[in-house]
Amino acid sequence: MKILLIFLTMIFLGFSANANTVKIISEKCKKYELTKLKTNKLNAIEKKDADTCREIMWTVLVKGGSLCRTLRQLMHKGILNFNDQTTMNYLGGHTNSEIFDYDEVIKKFIKWAEENPRYQDNYIGSQKVGYFFFYKSFPCNLKNPY
Repeated sequence: MKILLIFLTMIFLGFSANANTVKIISEKCKKYELTKLKTNKLNAIEKKDADTCREIMWTVLVKGGSLCRTLRQLMHKGILNFNDQTTMNYLGGHTNSEIFDYDEVIKKFIKWAEENPRYQDNYIGSQKVGYFFFYKSFPCNLKNPY
């Protein structure tokens, strides 16, 4: 039952991850960062924005980390072989390392969004954002099977 709830949560949060642009999420995440990542200093609206920021980051990172882990296991078993850099670049937009410090990811995301205004209108779950932020910042190590 717990696994089913987690799975459904990821699916529904995944929809909202694709419904928000880099600009919207970075603005929500800035409110969270400005309070030194302490949600008890936020008013109700800011707290909702901070929660949205954390939930969306969590969803994208869990999805990417899970895919990275699956690809590593398939490569380790000899089922897949990624020698082609084009294939890896495509898959990179959907993978990232398994990250446990989400607050650090939020800080890096805000900085990346400010330094890359050309991605402001891209959806947070898009291939471009996945590759140019999540994968480039936290690459999936396919050589380690676990």
